[in-house]
This record gives sequence, structure tokens and C-alpha cells, in this order.
Amino acid sequence: MSYAENITFNGVIIKDIYAGDAMDLSGTRNVLIENCSFIGYRDIPDQSRNYAEAIQIDIQTAGGFPAFDEHDNTVTRGVIVRNCFFGVI
Repeated sequence: MSYAENITFNGVIIKDIYAGDAMDLSGTRNVLIENCSFIGYRDIPDQSRNYAEAIQIDIQTAGGFPAFDEHDNTVTRGVIVRNCFFGVI
């Protein structure tokens, strides 16, 4: 997600992420992630992507969020993560 604001994720289940972050917040503002579950992760076969996060909170830069949008160093602010589960079942 890039440049989003006033977003709520409540009760979302994200499963079996493959070689990446489940959520990437870049240049966002006022995000609530509550009562969500982040279940499972699978690395690529050579295990070179073992640094992925369930939730990445980042600055809008080409290095932090290279996929699209302007890279103007907008800082992500006001993110609350509460009552979430991270792991495997």
C-alpha cells in the first residue's frame, strides 16, 4: 500500500505468504491493523528471501517500495497493530 490513509484492517486472515511481505505500508497515514492473523510463510527454494516481514512499515523510497509511485521520502505515520497473531498453526 502506498499513500493510503485512514485505513482499517479488522479480522483479516493472511495465509501462506510466499517470498515477500504480507503488508507493505509505504508513505501511509493512520492505519489500524486489528484482530488479524498472519499465518505461514514460505521462502523461495534457495532461501534467499528470509528477511520478509508480516508487516513492513516503510518510507516511500525506491529502495523501500520499488514497485510503483513517486519516491518522495514520505514517512509512514500513525500505524497501530493490536491483538494480532503472527505464526503458524
